[in-house]
Amino acid sequence: MRRLFQKYSLLFWLGLLLVCGCLAGSAVMLAMSRNLLVQQSLVKTLPAIGDSLGAEIRFGISRAQVAASGISEDPILREWLTDADQNNQSLIAHLKTLRNKDNPATWFLVSEKEQKYVDSTGTVRILNPENPFDSWYARTLASTRPEEIGVQSEPGSDIAQIVVSYRLLDSDRHEIGIAGLRMPLDLLSGAMSRYAGDGSQAIYFVDQTGKIVLSDSKSKRVGNLHELEGLNQIAAQLLGNQQGPLSISYERSGAGIMLNARFIPEMGWYLMVEESPAAAELGARGVAQASAAIGLALALLALLIAGVSITRHQSSMRMLASKDSMTGLLNRQTFTTSFQDAVLEMQRLKLPLSFILFDIDYLKKINETHGHATGDQIIRDIARLSQRSVRGSDLVCRWGGEQFALLLRRCELEQAYKVAEQLRLNVQNHAFSIDDKKAPVTISLGVAQWTADESIDELFGRADDAVFLAKSEGRNRAEISYFVNV
Repeated sequence: MRRLFQKYSLLFWLGLLLVCGCLAGSAVMLAMSRNLLVQQSLVKTLPAIGDSLGAEIRFGISRAQVAASGISEDPILREWLTDADQNNQSLIAHLKTLRNKDNPATWFLVSEKEQKYVDSTGTVRILNPENPFDSWYARTLASTRPEEIGVQSEPGSDIAQIVVSYRLLDSDRHEIGIAGLRMPLDLLSGAMSRYAGDGSQAIYFVDQTGKIVLSDSKSKRVGNLHELEGLNQIAAQLLGNQQGPLSISYERSGAGIMLNARFIPEMGWYLMVEESPAAAELGARGVAQASAAIGLALALLALLIAGVSITRHQSSMRMLASKDSMTGLLNRQTFTTSFQDAVLEMQRLKLPLSFILFDIDYLKKINETHGHATGDQIIRDIARLSQRSVRGSDLVCRWGGEQFALLLRRCELEQAYKVAEQLRLNVQNHAFSIDDKKAPVTISLGVAQWTADESIDELFGRADDAVFLAKSEGRNRAEISYFVNV
């Protein structure tokens, strides 16, 4: 026993020191717990709840943005808007295919000419400027940004919705419609109830007029700040602050209330988190006793979990922002940025740079005859064939719909044409599955080499013209576009 004690004596004395320190700390903390917890709630706890809830809201909004990012380029929506004989059922079916990718979002399209609203639930109606539920439409038209984000509630419902809408313009930059999605922000009600806990906190949202528009299920706060006891004294201060979190105290029915308020610009609402000192005092003894025992371990564990979670989240968001969700290829925005970097690099090194643009032949007909699921699988198969047909240093992008783009560094026009021909043959010889049968699919390609005398848009335009030529010559072929300095 003595030898065992000698072996672990350091651990023993350290353990004893920690136990004594925890007991002494608990005793001191218990004596000053009331003021400490009140101050902590005002300065840390309530702001932390606001930070966390605000982060969840922003994450929900970012999910909706990512989901809707490609809708403005959807060729089927644009075709419907310009079709004199608009087929509502066909449009609804297409919107439902978008909805299935990110439930429970409701995708919609509005025709500017007819003010007709169609969504993936099958709703077809004419917009009503007098209906508050259609207020997002006017905001989108008035916006100078390509997208408009707002939050509103369904009539007669407490479920808030994120509305992400994009203006669709024709080739002359005229408004032809608005497309987007409505995603229930159901994380709000669940998160609010979770943070409210046993009811010691009250969490609610206030619009810019002071009206309480949404409250947690326990406190059920209603009314307007300008008319509520205590809050009416500080309403102007709360509603005038849009710079950052504001911690403040007020009195209601003779009791002091701690309040943390912040403006959520993505929603246009204020988030209010409040707590009474009596609720804070209720858990003072338990907090004082437990904090000494588990404080350090909990902090270390929380930091570890938070670090892993944030790293994974950032990685996921970067992936969503740069990749096409269906094929895993670069999306158009990321590809364009990479293209610009490649142009600068090739200029500096005085090396050639070539560009291939291609369309899948008759994909629209395949979609109409065999369904979009078959068309989507063909797109994925061709994406894989494209990646296998180029070097690791080359870039492959889903340009939009059935169109793909390849960027070939250090590659002359003739060699790029050979790459295009090999890709064409690889696709032609691949056995695609259509209705459980093997069937051929072909592509039409345009090849161009960038020259210092033209802009990137001009290069893209030349390649697109070459694709058009390939189609007009019978499809399943590659055409070269030579630069002509006019």
